[in-house]
Amino acid sequence: MFKIGGNEAKESGIWEQGGVDELNLTASRSAMGSRQLVPIRPTAAGMGSNGRGSLLAAPLLQAPPLAPHVFVGTASINGNLAPEGSIVSAWIDGVQVPGAEAPIEATPAASGSGGGPVGQALGVIGDNLVRVWKFDPATQSWTFYDPRAVFSNFNSIKELSPGQFYYLVTADGQTASLHGQPRTLFKGWNPLVW
Repeated sequence: MFKIGGNEAKESGIWEQGGVDELNLTASRSAMGSRQLVPIRPTAAGMGSNGRGSLLAAPLLQAPPLAPHVFVGTASINGNLAPEGSIVSAWIDGVQVPGAEAPIEATPAASGSGGGPVGQALGVIGDNLVRVWKFDPATQSWTFYDPRAVFSNFNSIKELSPGQFYYLVTADGQTASLHGQPRTLFKGWNPLVW
């Protein structure tokens, strides 16, 4: 279940590691103004730890926390879009999910057509590309690129940088030339240094 500024939304969603979906939330309360889109980005830190760390394991040997599930869409109360700054939060069985809350933000500026530099760099993968994820250990946060047009304004990976580590999620296995190197991609999550 989701709440918009403390008001229960009628809609719900299913959390899937690394998922990105469109979800338009509606709740009832006194009318409020403003038309804004809400990127609901649960933070990775609140999604649980893998528990593999110990006194003998250096931080570099630990796996990153689970990738979040990103919901992007609108949030409205009594038919009016909720004002910017209202908090959208996720709840399970009446308990708020730690870290799974985000303020409503204004609609991001439109990005260029054709998927921008990331879409062009990964164009050889075609429709097989599901998503790209990158974990930043310094900030303990995830960024993503989703090739679907509905997410073009919300993608947080704007370009692929040489020497950086990414996860490419593909629908099926394939071989492709990426950044001048032949790569074998498997169905699912593929670790890749660009």
